Amino acid sequence: MNIYLAANLFEPNKNLDVFLISLINAAEEGKHRIFIRDESNENFINWKDSQSPNVQDTINIVLMESMLKENMGSAGLSICIHDGSTDWSLIPPAVSRHEAKKWMDIPVTVCLEDNISDRDFLLAMATHEYRKTLKELWENKLLEFIHCGGISGIPNKCIFDWPEAMKKKIFAIFDHDGLHPDFPSAQSNKAENHCKNNNISYHRLKRRSIENYLPLPTLRDYATSHGNGHIYDSFDHIVKDEVYFFYNIPHGFIGDQNRIRQGESSHGLFDDLSPQDRENLSKGFGDAIKKRFSSPIEEQSLLDDGGWQELQPIILQLIALAR
Repeated sequence: MNIYLAANLFEPNKNLDVFLISLINAAEEGKHRIFIRDESNENFINWKDSQSPNVQDTINIVLMESMLKENMGSAGLSICIHDGSTDWSLIPPAVSRHEAKKWMDIPVTVCLEDNISDRDFLLAMATHEYRKTLKELWENKLLEFIHCGGISGIPNKCIFDWPEAMKKKIFAIFDHDGLHPDFPSAQSNKAENHCKNNNISYHRLKRRSIENYLPLPTLRDYATSHGNGHIYDSFDHIVKDEVYFFYNIPHGFIGDQNRIRQGESSHGLFDDLSPQDRENLSKGFGDAIKKRFSSPIEEQSLLDDGGWQELQPIILQLIALAR
């Protein structure tokens, strides 16, 4: 977040040193970026000159590093702290110094169907450098993962009574959940509509679920080690045209029977399978396969699979918002 400090914070006799220096120190720790609304303002210059040499050095370094960070990539969210009332209609919003801490301390909030397996998935889809950054942001409480209890929970849990400007700190990620790429599930559409109606940024996965982002070599090794080699043997027949992106990896074709009885359809995606392949793929790899993201996955396999290319912009957006 970019924090702009208004000139009236530096007026004489306001005794805001503790408040201002706490903002500078937090910026030094990487929690936000600091900019002075008018560095030529006499009150600011006098205030800075009144500080100790060490504090002056810190101020100069923080201001320079903030500018460098912004030049490398926009923070995506800015507020101006001033000694006055809050006005969210301004650009950037003017926030009272009394309310500033409340909004500055709110982490970037990522709404997930499952805050463990989906978090592990997101970390796995990041490069080594970005994965390290995400973990640091999470550990420093600048990034938070919210458990929504499945895709149906997104509209129920991803609700925040925040000013519109601060809703930029909310991001939802959820499954496509459909049996065919052109037809997301009704629950997925409901989650999307909720986000649109509430101005919440979101990303709906382009594949059916997180399990469909496991690279083929990882699936092969998992199947072999869990006695499901016959399932992977039939994967050769659904890899073409990326049909396997919409195969029910945990539960197989049996897991889709109820949905098909209720009128959903895969629209012929798997019609060319032989009876033997259909039998092999009937049960899937089991629920535990989603835990595979908690263990390292070869980065080259992820790159070759193509899932990285979809998720990298989302990961970069979360990192930019959080620092």
